[in-house]
Amino acid sequence: MLQDQLLPLSTLTLVAAVFTSDLKLGQETLMRALIVIDVQNDFCVAHSALDTTSLGFQVTVDTELCRASDKDGSLDLALIEMKSAKARLV
Repeated sequence: MLQDQLLPLSTLTLVAAVFTSDLKLGQETLMRALIVIDVQNDFCVAHSALDTTSLGFQVTVDTELCRASDKDGSLDLALIEMKSAKARLV
């Protein structure tokens, strides 16, 4: 179960979209881990996951709660990029 694999709640935040201002705020608090979900797994989710992992956050993408347009193989590419960035895909 996903909740058994996560950090304590004090360090965890569930986000649907991540913006730069949110990331800066998160770095100043105890937030260290994110679960990213959204409609566009191959675009919005991937960009949020890549941005947050580059700032040192532990990122989990719950692929069951995401969808993708999968235009010309965009989903496969996004999954490869997120895994390469050390985002956990569950």
